[in-house]
Amino acid sequence: MLSGNRIKIISDIIMNDNKLKGESKKMTDVYDKALRKLQRIIAREGDADGARLKPAYFLQLLQEEIRLEECERFFRAMREGDKKPTI
Repeated sequence: MLSGNRIKIISDIIMNDNKLKGESKKMTDVYDKALRKLQRIIAREGDADGARLKPAYFLQLLQEEIRLEECERFFRAMREGDKKPTI
């Protein structure tokens, strides 16, 4: 599994991203979802000789979760009648 130091580095990268400033609660949720996803993948398929334990792999999972959140927000806005929803 990712070491505490690697998780701290990844967290710092995410929390210092200008696009994500002010969204720490959302990012905490996204981070938790990505971490659970990583744990499920490793439990089901293994760590791929350590490849899934590298920060780059976890960052990829975070990006997927962020895109999913953005899409959900976009479609929720459309459903609620927003004529020009943005991502």
